[in-house]
Amino acid sequence: MPIKHAAIKALRKSKKATLKNRAIREKLVKMRKNLREAIKSADKTKLNQLVRDWQQACDKAVKCGVFKKNKAGRLTSRAMKLVSKK
Repeated sequence: MPIKHAAIKALRKSKKATLKNRAIREKLVKMRKNLREAIKSADKTKLNQLVRDWQQACDKAVKCGVFKKNKAGRLTSRAMKLVSKK
């Protein structure tokens, strides 16, 4: 356990940030799964909406500091490549 007040506060902040980041990551995992299922089903309207939502979620993850910019771009690029094949 930290002894200094600043260290206690830092620990408290890191726990909150960890919970927030984990929630964002779990949301993205679920979205990726839904996107892959939509690609298999070949439903164009649903697929386009999911891709748009996926891009927004990746951008928000970058904004919140969960991902770095290049990782979000890479994930988005891979998703778009899969969608364009269908």
